[in-house]
Amino acid sequence: MKNIFSIVILFCAGVSAQAPSSVKTIFLKGGISAPVFGHWGDSDSGFKPALNGSFLFVKDIDEGLSWGLETGYDIKHKNRNNDIKVSVFNFSPVLFSWLGINERKYYVYLGPGIYHWTSPKSSAFSSSSSTEFGLKAGGGILKNYSKGLSMGLEFRFEHLFDMKGENFDLGSANNAVLSFVLGKRI
Repeated sequence: MKNIFSIVILFCAGVSAQAPSSVKTIFLKGGISAPVFGHWGDSDSGFKPALNGSFLFVKDIDEGLSWGLETGYDIKHKNRNNDIKVSVFNFSPVLFSWLGINERKYYVYLGPGIYHWTSPKSSAFSSSSSTEFGLKAGGGILKNYSKGLSMGLEFRFEHLFDMKGENFDLGSANNAVLSFVLGKRI
C-alpha cells in the first residue's frame, strides 16, 4: 500500500512540476446516450436513448499524454414498457492522448468512473438510486479554429458494473454516446 501511495505522490509531483508549460483544454459536449446490450439496452423491454451533456477538463503532461476530469449527465432514460425513468450522473478521472500531436485533431481517452443513477417512483417500482463504479473509453475528431477554439464529434462507450438499487436490478449497463464537442485551449 505504501508503494502505491508513493507512486501516486510521485506522479502528482511530476504533473505539477510540468504544469507551467502544459496546455489545458476544456470541452463542452452534448449528444445522445443510447443503452446497448443486456436488459438495459433491450430493444423490446429495455430503455430508450436520452439526452447527454458533459464537461471535460484536460491538462497536458507531455506532448502525447494528458490527464483529465470528466463529469456528465444522462437525462431520463425511459423504459420501453413501463413509466420507469432513470437518470445517470458520472464523474471520471481519465488518461487522454492527442493523436496527430501537432495538429490536435484526434484524441482518445479512458478511465474509471463513479456513476450515480436515480429513478423516481413509478407505477411498477418505488424510487431507487445507487452509486456504482464503471469504465469509459472514447475518441473524437476536431476541426481547429482560431484563438484555440475547436468543434467536432466524439463517440464514447460507458460501462456500469452493476445497476442495482433497493427495488431495481438491471445488472451491468452499457451506453454508447455520440456527442457534438466544443473545445477551447486555455
